[in-house]
Amino acid sequence: MIEPLPPRLRARLNANYLLQMTLGRFDHLVDLYPFVRISLTGAPGFWLLSEADPGDPDFFFGLSAKNHRPQLGWLRLTGMERYAQRRGLGLERDLTFAPTMSLGAYFEQARSGGQALGPGQAR
Repeated sequence: MIEPLPPRLRARLNANYLLQMTLGRFDHLVDLYPFVRISLTGAPGFWLLSEADPGDPDFFFGLSAKNHRPQLGWLRLTGMERYAQRRGLGLERDLTFAPTMSLGAYFEQARSGGQALGPGQAR
């Protein structure tokens, strides 16, 4: 099980959620920066989180990049944990992650087959 997010990170993710709900529209979402990177230990695969639902501490929006199929969408931390456990892996929050581009840019990089975000990297 991954350690809980520090209050400072949780507050940033919650603020992004509120910004998206205020400025974003279904046909035009705001492309926000991710603040959290969670990776699988011992295998390729990671998640970048840009938003958290303040009403549900388990619900995040972000990029899922596992099995060479990047996807953007809502996900649950418990779902990430189950995914890792079924494969005998763990999860680890990258304490060195410092975003240098928006979530959409990371998605395009991962989708194009770029080496998006190896451990400790932020381009």
